[in-house]
Amino acid sequence: MKLVKWPTKAEHGQHTYHWCPACEKLHVLPDSWSRSGPDEAPSYSPSFLQYDARPEGNCHYIITAGVIQFCPDSWHKRGDAVPMPEIPETVLAKLTEEVFR
Repeated sequence: MKLVKWPTKAEHGQHTYHWCPACEKLHVLPDSWSRSGPDEAPSYSPSFLQYDARPEGNCHYIITAGVIQFCPDSWHKRGDAVPMPEIPETVLAKLTEEVFR
C-alpha cells in the first residue's frame, strides 16, 4: 500500500498519507491538491512543501505517476527521483493504534 486514508481523531474527515523515504516518516497529502491515477501510481499537483520542525528546513517534492521527485531546496538536499515506497507495516500499525484508541 503506497497511499493510505485514515480518519483523524481531531477531525471527522480523512487524510491521505504516504511514506517519505528522505524524511523516513509519513507525510499528509492535502485533499485540496489535484490528484489523478491509481493509489499505486498517483500524480498530484502542485508540488508539496512539507513544513517540519527541523532546523535544516522543509521537505519539498513532486509526485508524478507514483514517483517522488525531490526538489533541491529540501532539507535533505536530494534532487533525485524515486518510486513511492510502501508504508512500513510498523508505521501502519502505529497509525491504526493512534486513530482507534
